[in-house]
Amino acid sequence: MSRRKKLTGIALHVLLTVLAILWLVPVFWLVLSSFRAEKGAYTSYLWPKSFTFANYRRLFTDTTLFKATPHNPPAASPGKFAP
Repeated sequence: MSRRKKLTGIALHVLLTVLAILWLVPVFWLVLSSFRAEKGAYTSYLWPKSFTFANYRRLFTDTTLFKATPHNPPAASPGKFAP
C-alpha cells in the first residue's frame, strides 16, 4: 500500500469519526434531556442535576396528551381533505 493511500485512508476515517460524533451529540442530548427532572430542555448546563422517569410515565399514562382539540387536531381526519 502506498503512502498516499494510507494517508487518504487515515484522513477519511478521521473525517468519518468527526461526522459520527457530530451526528451522535444531538441524539445523546435528546435522550439525556428526556430524563431531566428540571422543566424545559434548554438549560445552561448539559448534564441534568437530577434524573427522573416521570416524563416517560406521563407519556404512557396521561391520555390528555393525545386528545384532539381545535388547536391540536388529529393528524389524519377522515374526509378532512375530501371535496
